[in-house]
Order: sequence, then structure tokens, then C-alpha cells
Amino acid sequence: MGRPKGAGGNIVLGLRIVQLRRCKGLSQKQLGDAVGVSYQQIQKYEQGINRIASDRLKGIAAALGEKRRGKRTRLKG
Repeated sequence: MGRPKGAGGNIVLGLRIVQLRRCKGLSQKQLGDAVGVSYQQIQKYEQGINRIASDRLKGIAAALGEKRRGKRTRLKG
């Protein structure tokens, strides 16, 4: 069956979240608690399994200390 078309962006974003979370020294549970989701949901975001809604992405970015630039939330390095 495979991944749906366009899932590559989810995977790239998920990997970026992993990288930033680890740099901040946060566990998946700590990030999930900060955002208001379970650690299992954070796992799914990081693996690119589930798409991240824009409001949820803003929460993740805020929890990771990233700033919003323009109309888009950017998870920068």
C-alpha cells in the first residue's frame, strides 16, 4: 500500500521535530505534555505517519522555542 502521495513533506517535518526536540533535551512525553497530545501522537508526527494541523504545528514550534516568521511557522535549525 505504501505512504500517500505527498507524505514526503510529513517525513521531513517529522525528522526536523526529532532533531529540535533532542537538541532541547525533551522526551516525546515532555513535548506531548507541552503541546497537549500523547507521546504516541508525537511519535506519529515524527515518523511522518500523521499530518500536523497548522495550529498543532504552531504549538510544537512554541514548545521547541522556535519563532513564527510571516504567515508560516518555521522550524529552523
